Amino acid sequence: MRVAPALVLAALSLALAVPAASAASKKSSAKSAASGGKSAAKSAKRSAGKAAAAATAAREPAGPTLSPLQMEIANQVQTGTADCEFDQTVSVQPHLTQPGHFRVRYRSTTYTMVPEETSTGAVRLHDAKAGVTWLQIPVKSMLMNARQGRRMVDACTQPGQRMAAAQAEAAAALAAAQAAQARAAGVAVAAPTGLGIAPPPQGVAAAATPLTPGALAAPADAASAAPGTASGPAPAASGALPAATGWGTPAPATATPAR
Repeated sequence: MRVAPALVLAALSLALAVPAASAASKKSSAKSAASGGKSAAKSAKRSAGKAAAAATAAREPAGPTLSPLQMEIANQVQTGTADCEFDQTVSVQPHLTQPGHFRVRYRSTTYTMVPEETSTGAVRLHDAKAGVTWLQIPVKSMLMNARQGRRMVDACTQPGQRMAAAQAEAAAALAAAQAAQARAAGVAVAAPTGLGIAPPPQGVAAAATPLTPGALAAPADAASAAPGTASGPAPAASGALPAATGWGTPAPATATPAR
């Protein structure tokens, strides 16, 4: 009995495909096992790091007792990893065993800091032993060496600070646009004088008016005098009061010529 060549080829193909499929299945299983092993190793490494940090924090001596105001400042500290200039980072984390204290890590050094009161409203954390300060303002933070008077790293921002910076930029752009519209409409935008007094409108000069014993106000110059009078300043009358300077102080008295 003769066997058809097509049947022989089909049988050979099936015989070769079974070992190949088995090998692919074994390879996939090995790859999955290796991936699972790497994930387990990373998870174990993270757990070991957290455990080491907790053990280190537990061995640290107890820090100073904080006042209610310091605890209030501690609630304003933004924690997490801050992105800084030159692709650097600073990690700010709450202390695991000491409420109100923080562990600030920069490069390979970790500082234990406590909040300090400020007169500017900025959030300030300080490590008295190392002389290092973490200063947080609404739009950025910086790490400073207070003893040496230098910045260690600057322009550190976290998500909340980046949002505050964007809002400040939008408000500044809106104010500039409103000022430009006011100038285009011919509305003068008065700048402060620094004395707490609003400046006079543009194009209006403040004129000083001299006072005389018989009148509350008299013409100050020839332009305001009656028609037909000679131009030029009027001679000072005997006993006349000095003219006002416009600042609320009298001008020096004018000497009366001898007769």
